[in-house]
Amino acid sequence: MCTVMFFSFDFQVNELYLQLEGGLSITAFGVYGIYTLADKLNKSPNVKSDEAVKLANYLLSRRNVQLDRGAYLLMVTLKKLANNNFQIPVVFSLASSMSISDVEKPLRIRVSNVLGESVGPLSVTLDAATHSASREVVVVRESLKRVDSDSTNTLYEVSIAKAKQRGFYNLAFTAGSQADIHSKMEIKFKIKEARTGDSILVHQAFVAFVHKTTRQEIIFVATPDRDNNYVFDADFEKVAKDFEGLSGKYEVRLIIGDAAVSHPFDWNLVDVSVTLPAVPAQKIKKSERIIYDKLPEIKHMFREPEKRPPQIVSTTFVVLCAIPLLILLILVRIFGLYFVFWLRLNMFETLKYLSMIGAVTFISGNRLLRTIAARRK
Repeated sequence: MCTVMFFSFDFQVNELYLQLEGGLSITAFGVYGIYTLADKLNKSPNVKSDEAVKLANYLLSRRNVQLDRGAYLLMVTLKKLANNNFQIPVVFSLASSMSISDVEKPLRIRVSNVLGESVGPLSVTLDAATHSASREVVVVRESLKRVDSDSTNTLYEVSIAKAKQRGFYNLAFTAGSQADIHSKMEIKFKIKEARTGDSILVHQAFVAFVHKTTRQEIIFVATPDRDNNYVFDADFEKVAKDFEGLSGKYEVRLIIGDAAVSHPFDWNLVDVSVTLPAVPAQKIKKSERIIYDKLPEIKHMFREPEKRPPQIVSTTFVVLCAIPLLILLILVRIFGLYFVFWLRLNMFETLKYLSMIGAVTFISGNRLLRTIAARRK
């Protein structure tokens, strides 16, 4: 399968817009093809979050197109950006008047997709409201409330009663949304020296996901680029295993620390609901398993003694073992006689004793031979 890479010929305008070479028609057709192919293959497109935002900015800036072909491609592309499985750009627009004479009235902001439709319940926060001329920050980390009377579920409001100076104010918003395995999250920030305003690098810059219920933490490292801008880009399809399949609402916190920073901080950027597929439990080896339960008592079982044979068997065995010993004793006595003969007797004394034995042997032997001869006749 061959995939055409459109972004080889793109160019940016004022770092706010991104378009393809060829104008609106080519850009809209390319963006529509990318997200349609991604939905078909069920695979996240190779489009960064800031690129998707800049493409949406460019398409929205061409809403006054006059040509039929351009208008048609613009509409189908915006519809695809508002309804796809991977990246849905969120549009912040001012619903109140540009000129506010009564600061007691709340400021209303519309949060929607590129078609002005609701993107679901969000946790919207006004991070800072800064006066353009004096650089005074009048509002910090103020949560916006939904307008109950709004049927479109896109209006949010916040009080700016602390703004005392007249003039223009720069507003910075963040919004928490929902994410699944096909979503991506990108966070960019820069750390500056308070006195000089120069960007600096710190030893520790982390982005932590903290589960609201279990307080489980998943910590990622934010890395700086060439311009000392810290970038964190999370593709939930790739980092799902780090979350161990635990879905729910997470606090996305920015943690900054350094030996030269007097007051390190832990800043809750946004709350996001993450939906992840369950991770199959890994089988733990028995040798690596830690068991804290009480082990069963070990009871030793001794083997029962075998049944003994009758006593007659043992007696017979002893007698049979004693017979060779008895024969040995007889043989020893013969050798003892030889020893005595060698030690004390001489030939004449020996013949005297042997004559007595020889007479008995002669008489008994002669009688035995005569008896045998008589039986043969």
